Amino acid sequence: MYRLHRLLRGPMVCNMTLGTVYVVIISALLVYGSTRWWRVRRRERAGQNWPFVEGVSEGGRAVVPSRGSPWAEIDYSYAVNGEYYAGRFVRGVFNNANEAQAYVDSMGKGRRLIVRYSPSDFEKSVVRDEDQQPLASS
Repeated sequence: MYRLHRLLRGPMVCNMTLGTVYVVIISALLVYGSTRWWRVRRRERAGQNWPFVEGVSEGGRAVVPSRGSPWAEIDYSYAVNGEYYAGRFVRGVFNNANEAQAYVDSMGKGRRLIVRYSPSDFEKSVVRDEDQQPLASS
């Protein structure tokens, strides 16, 4: 820590304090995270008008980081015009590991899913929670 502080006080960095460095690093992480979130949401919004097929869950896992909220990753497969494709979707709105694991269990291997795919690129797909409601009751 002392070396980092001494390095930052050197002639290469003009009056930059350790607090400023932390703010820059945290800001960069926030920008990266929000950009990634925005890209996922944009694809989901675009996907709401894509055609859909029935796919199947290939299983998943709950991811519990040492800091932050847990999330679930579900792998799935689907076929369009006789060609098979695979994808993964992530859900990350869980308060604890048990909630994330319960979601993974509800999307267990072999569960039927509605998969929306891009009509111009069949490898691009989304699984939207809103589309799964009819299958959940069957």
